[in-house]
This record gives sequence, structure tokens and C-alpha cells, in this order.
Amino acid sequence: MTETHVKRYRQFVDLLRKAPDDFDFEKISSSPIFTSTQEAKVLTYLIKNGAASSWVLQVKLDLPEATVYRALKDLRRVTLVTEALRASSQKRSRGGPRPVIWALWDATPDQVGKALTLHYKEYEKREPGSKAHEYR
Repeated sequence: MTETHVKRYRQFVDLLRKAPDDFDFEKISSSPIFTSTQEAKVLTYLIKNGAASSWVLQVKLDLPEATVYRALKDLRRVTLVTEALRASSQKRSRGGPRPVIWALWDATPDQVGKALTLHYKEYEKREPGSKAHEYR
């Protein structure tokens, strides 16, 4: 990925930020800049919110886990998204992976904090043993 490509992606994000309520999703997702519609959905969510966990992206966008991680990987490759926070262990936790908050390169600490709070709220709603798209 060249520096020019990264610059184009960031300019594209800046354009989308100027009028987030006027997104023409069909036009955006068909842009050659994206490798998939799902990648466009994830980026659109991050532009509107600044940051999110993969769980929140699965739930809010109704996407499978693998699709969300693939989109995040593609967006990381072009340096639009970074790992902003890996949450520490919680009381009464039985181990397992800790939530990671993914954020746009210029997300604020407030956006990252809100994303972590939303992650815990959404995660508590799930049915034990369910997948994100099954409980919506």
C-alpha cells in the first residue's frame, strides 16, 4: 500500500465526515476504494462513532464475526483503523479474550471510552452461547 493510497483513503473519510447524514450508502459501497460492501459498512459505522469493538460491529451491522474481522483487517492494512484499547480483565471474569476497541486513526479518547461502554452493554444483552446475529 503506497502513501498515495493511504492519503486517498483519508481524504475519502474526511469527505464522508462532512455530511454523515447524507451518506449514499449504495454509491459509497460501490466505490472502487472498498473491497466489499461490508468493509464500507464497517468504515461508515466508525466514521459516525469513531470507535467500536468487533462485537458491537457484529450486532449493530448484523454481520458475521469473520466478515467483521476481515473488514477490520483490510482497514488496518490501509492504516485507517488501529487497535485503540485492549480492555483489562473484569471482576467476576472467567478468563477468555479481552475486548479490543478498534478506532479510526484520529479517534478521541472520549469516543474510545464510549465504544467500550457500549461493548459491555451489548455483550450483556446476548444469550449465553449465542452469536451476535442470532439474538437481534
